[in-house]
Amino acid sequence: GKTKYFPEAKIALRFYGNLYFWGSVGYFSTSYGWEGWSNKGVIEADLDGKRVLNKLILSGGLGYYVGFLKKNDISIKIEAGVCRITNTIETTIKKIQSQDIVSVAELKEAGTGLRGSVGLTYGLYKNSVFAELMAGYMFASDKIDDNKIKLGGFQVTLGLGLAF
Repeated sequence: GKTKYFPEAKIALRFYGNLYFWGSVGYFSTSYGWEGWSNKGVIEADLDGKRVLNKLILSGGLGYYVGFLKKNDISIKIEAGVCRITNTIETTIKKIQSQDIVSVAELKEAGTGLRGSVGLTYGLYKNSVFAELMAGYMFASDKIDDNKIKLGGFQVTLGLGLAF
């Protein structure tokens, strides 16, 4: 797959020592198209296609950190949990000259799986503002027409946070 950048909001609640619950939601939409299929060796050269992908990721789980959230201190964190990934893909094909719609199709892919990550947190201001860098993997899949589709993948997260 291609590299995509998308926003994700996350909240965490410490409940015992260095253990915390976390939850997140991420969403992005991207579109891409093609024009003049004759270049691709297709019979009809007068078509214009556009595909829109909307991806929603809901996650939650348990985390553990080692260190303190103080200015100029680094802590290490590990998170594990579940994720729900939903892709909605809409494809529209139009005639180039008239812009008449030839075809519209929508495909939904969804799966529940596992998510894990490790990272570093760096205190920026007092005990409340921090930056984090995390690397992880999400695994979820769906099956459409006897074909298994992988919905997750490797993820690198760069973020800013507030602690209360």
